[in-house]
Amino acid sequence: MDIPAFAEKQIELLQAERDADITLQTSLLSTLPPTALLRHGLALTNLLPTSQRTGFGGRTIIDLQPDPAIFPTGLLPPHGIRQGDIIRLEVQPGGSATKKEKVDAKAAGIEGVVHRVFEGRLALAVEASGDEVDRIWSGKRLWVVKVANEVTFKRMEKAMGFLKALGEKGDTTGLVDVLFGRRAARGVAEGYEKMEINWFDEGLNDSQKQAVRFALASEEVGGLL
Repeated sequence: MDIPAFAEKQIELLQAERDADITLQTSLLSTLPPTALLRHGLALTNLLPTSQRTGFGGRTIIDLQPDPAIFPTGLLPPHGIRQGDIIRLEVQPGGSATKKEKVDAKAAGIEGVVHRVFEGRLALAVEASGDEVDRIWSGKRLWVVKVANEVTFKRMEKAMGFLKALGEKGDTTGLVDVLFGRRAARGVAEGYEKMEINWFDEGLNDSQKQAVRFALASEEVGGLL
């Protein structure tokens, strides 16, 4: 298989997938009301900020809880927000909000990452200045909206770009050659069953330990059933 051609095709497909993802999310966010976005797993509505602190790497961690006037149980409603999602935190527009008010609310919002998800609390990690964070503490209800995660696509495109460069230079070795059928994988050396290993988990049974030894003794790839 031609490695540069394969990598180029994957980059093309990734770009098409990213564009389709962005187009779909943009369309839904611009046409559906907050309640419908909640049902589609793209938003979490009627939140109030309860605390903020400095987290790892200097990021600001903002804790959000459901408005008790709407959710007396104190639990978040069913939603599609997950840890690691890229989001925007904004003042939630009212049902009668004008287009300008919605645009202003979006401009005043801040982007971040979902740090933790609990039954009754959402923790967000944001890289924002004090003034930007202060705008969130307005006494109004907030909502969290998913945004297209371009970071994942960029990482995959970077990996494919690296693979393409290796193929063009003819520098592929080891695992790449095996995966692209340029040569067979090397066999596992005899005696791997007696490999000495310091186990972090002593709860593994003998069969699981042998599987770990087999994987470690495989130079390129090892299949486990």
